[in-house]
Amino acid sequence: MSSYSIATHIGTSAGAGTGAAANNSSVNNNKKQKMSPPFDSLLWADGGDLLIHGILPFVGVGQYAFVAAVNKKMNKLHKDYCKIGLKKIQEHAEYWLKDNSSNKEPDHWYVCNAIATVGNLTVMKWAQQQRFAWDEMTCWHAAKNGHLEMLQWLRENGCPWDKWTCTKPAENGHLEILKWACANGCPWNAETCTKAAAGGHLELLKWVRENGCPWNAETCAEAAAGGHLEVLKWARANGCTWDEMTCWHAVVGGHLEILKWARENRCPWSFATYHAACRYDQSDVIQWLRDNGCPGFLDEGH
Repeated sequence: MSSYSIATHIGTSAGAGTGAAANNSSVNNNKKQKMSPPFDSLLWADGGDLLIHGILPFVGVGQYAFVAAVNKKMNKLHKDYCKIGLKKIQEHAEYWLKDNSSNKEPDHWYVCNAIATVGNLTVMKWAQQQRFAWDEMTCWHAAKNGHLEMLQWLRENGCPWDKWTCTKPAENGHLEILKWACANGCPWNAETCTKAAAGGHLELLKWVRENGCPWNAETCAEAAAGGHLEVLKWARANGCTWDEMTCWHAVVGGHLEILKWARENRCPWSFATYHAACRYDQSDVIQWLRDNGCPGFLDEGH
């Protein structure tokens, strides 16, 4: 069972009540089992009476992933419900882990990763007492979600980390996490700048550059992909390289203003720029490319 499944399991168990969570047979046998209110409400709002009472009760707790493949609406419902499940980990993880730990091997690292995701230090300490394993991903799950106290405790107790412990908080804009990790010797690479640019976190990008973090052309490309023109301008003004992927990402994202600025400032482009506009049906961009001599149009005689 993955941390994703744990989250779903805890969400459904919590929604049904602590007593019902321990009795899986009641879930399968009771067609009218009450589910977590947010998911229940969404299903009812979309006429999901058949789904909620005619299908799910026969599937079993934590086994609702098949719903996501039905259509886009069901995919959204499943994603929303799993978010509810992740939130419930913090409230119910200790109960769930104690109740189910006999079924888990101690080297199942996903338990600690799921706990690090929600930042419940009390439960993490308990999991370590039970000798559940952790790895580098445990640190970056804590860092990605802004749990500084969790990250500090993990490191104090020997949990390993790697470059992703800097990359993940950069993506989500957690500057304080990044500062602490950097001050305590966590490695980083150009991906840290790339993810900061992708998220539009200009102040964070400035800080990591001031502190020696490397970057490359992907920083500009990801800024363009996210539609972050100010980040792109700052990166270029401060010597960041770029290549045709900056224009390509601007086109894919439909960011015409970024594409215009990039070309005005001599960013290279290629046939791939034209191909991306056609593939992703960016009609406004296609017209601009046509009017401004994109290589693809020239090659086809347009």
